[in-house]
Parts: sequence; structure tokens; C-alpha cells
Amino acid sequence: MHNVYDVRSQSSYTTLLPYPEKDQKLGNHVWCYLTALKVIEDIGIFSSLDLELPFLREISCDIRPMNEDADRLELYFEGLRNLYANEPNLDKYGRLFCDWGLGREVVDSVLAAAAEIDADANIKSRALAIYEEVLKNFKIRNI
Repeated sequence: MHNVYDVRSQSSYTTLLPYPEKDQKLGNHVWCYLTALKVIEDIGIFSSLDLELPFLREISCDIRPMNEDADRLELYFEGLRNLYANEPNLDKYGRLFCDWGLGREVVDSVLAAAAEIDADANIKSRALAIYEEVLKNFKIRNI
């Protein structure tokens, strides 16, 4: 589902980028800003759901259909379990990204961009609206 959501939301994110999307490369300023938008959206979605989501805290890597490296998957899922143990926030995302091996400079750039987005009511509200927009479009296309 994560990949489906990324595909369905990409055009909405692109409208919020202050940089050309074509300039995006892993870890550069465009990637950091796009990642920050997704972080702000995720934090907003989680807090707006006001639900207990135990499956997010119990994610495991017991099944590896593509024979993925068990240790790397466990690190990935442990990060998600920690992130969603309670409400996610920017500090938790910073630790998660560091644990996943993103360099400190990249993590700091993502967190700085997220703080900037969080402080901009217009951009933040537009980022938070993406989730509902994607769900609405998904339902319309799949009725």
C-alpha cells in the first residue's frame, strides 16, 4: 500500500515543492523537502485518526517473500515500531532516519524543512489535505 499511496500522492506533493521535481536526487535539498512534506503529513494523519493502531506497533519481518535480509528488515521494522509506539514527532523521525543510515546532514536538512513547513500554515494545511484527497480519488477510481 505504501507504494500505491506514493504513486497516487506524487502529483499533489509536486505542487508543494519550491524546487523542480526533476532535480530530486536521494539526499539533496529537493528530496529533503519532499521527505519533510511526507513527515508532516504522516504526523498529522496519525494525530487526526485518534485511533489505537496496534498493528503499527507490532509490525514484524517474519515473512520475507523476496528473501530480504532479515537483519536489515528487523532494523527497518524496529524503527517503525519505535516511531509509532506513541504519537510520532520530528525528534522520533530524526532518530529513525539516523538509525536507517541517513547521514546527519541529510537528517538535519529534512528536520529543518519539516519545521519550516510546520510553521507555514498554508503549506502545512495543503500537505495535510493530501491524504484525504488521495483516499477520495482512490475510492472514486475503484468503485
